[in-house]
Amino acid sequence: MSVVYAVIVIFVLTLLLMMDIYNKNERVLSFVIFFQHVPLIIFYQLGNEIIGIIYFVVVIIFYYLRNPKFKLKKSRLINPVSISIMLIFLSLFIHYFNLGIDRDNIIGYQTFNRVIIFNVPIIILCLIGISSNEKMLARIIEGIVLYGFVFLLTVIFVTGLSEYGISDRGLFRDDFRISPLVAAKTAGIIIIANVFMLINETRATTRIASFLVMVLSIALLFVTASRGAVLFLFIAMALYFGMSAFTLYRKLLIISVAAIFIFVLYAVINYLNLPIIERIQELQNYEQMSRYIRLEYLVGMVMRFEMGLFGLGPFGFGHQTGLHYPHNYIAEIVVDYGLLGIASAIMFTYFGFYYSYTLIRNEYQKNSAFIAILFLYLYLTSLTSGDIVEARQLQFVGIIMANTYFYVKYENRRNNQRAINENHKYQTSSII
Repeated sequence: MSVVYAVIVIFVLTLLLMMDIYNKNERVLSFVIFFQHVPLIIFYQLGNEIIGIIYFVVVIIFYYLRNPKFKLKKSRLINPVSISIMLIFLSLFIHYFNLGIDRDNIIGYQTFNRVIIFNVPIIILCLIGISSNEKMLARIIEGIVLYGFVFLLTVIFVTGLSEYGISDRGLFRDDFRISPLVAAKTAGIIIIANVFMLINETRATTRIASFLVMVLSIALLFVTASRGAVLFLFIAMALYFGMSAFTLYRKLLIISVAAIFIFVLYAVINYLNLPIIERIQELQNYEQMSRYIRLEYLVGMVMRFEMGLFGLGPFGFGHQTGLHYPHNYIAEIVVDYGLLGIASAIMFTYFGFYYSYTLIRNEYQKNSAFIAILFLYLYLTSLTSGDIVEARQLQFVGIIMANTYFYVKYENRRNNQRAINENHKYQTSSII
């Protein structure tokens, strides 16, 4: 990446963030949660990643300062999803300050520090500063599309896709401060936001811009050859269209369009000879895959209760087995954080899926299904990649979804009561 291009991207990004922070626009939350990679990538290429971290922290501080009137509502704090996340943080602090972390477990200490820097401020911001109403969700969708476009341009230029095309997955290397898995997951997030933008938006120019961003996201998704991201995105969208309250005619129309799109996309993938086809075929030899080996270790540990009551601690599984982290958020919190992790996993999974189903079936608020589908997608991707630090996106979305659930529940009750009152007035007037 050239210095000139890096300066241009940072300038544009900073300008957009300053405008959103000044206007108290929730779009800035989309950057904070989903696109903090952009300054990290750019400043890493310029030789100083620390500046990228400072940039991220400064954005959060300025947003806090610009929005001083935060409210901590009871429903945000004591809902099962929020409690499940707090249990993980509690176990992490117990290990760090009481039980201690093995001195040789350097990554364990790094995990604690990264959680403090990235996860905790974001979760606090979510608990005290987000209302989770329809307007806020619409701003989040807009922010994902807007900052997602900046992210896509950054990744394209950093990894050399603009010069070398899209046929080699090896262009994505950890040397660029972004892995293929992270790039693919982020592309899936952008695609989901654009789908809802196309469904709900009425302005033609906005739809065209959204469609172009989605095309870039799809290209990035298949360039990375990430099997999990592609599969879980398909499952999440299929669940949405299958469980939604759409009419049968609209569902058939969507299925027809999706079938044509998938057929064309498959033809393009074959024509370009993208490596994702070969990687999907590798699933036939799943027993030789590293994920399968880690899964065997994890199942054995849980069955023998080797993690004990308090778990192995941050990065305990990787430190003890030499297999790095489990690449499975639920397995990681169970093994590394013991009984508190088990309780957290059960609460987070059960209520997360229950809230998702309820919001997808909701007929009144059109954007509520967006946060539910995003949760399902991030939850599924967390089962095959990432660690507790990268799970901050899932944690954040989980809390927003819980807040949205209670908001929708209140709105539905009010709408039903209004309908009852109107019906009563009509009956009374008819009698008179």
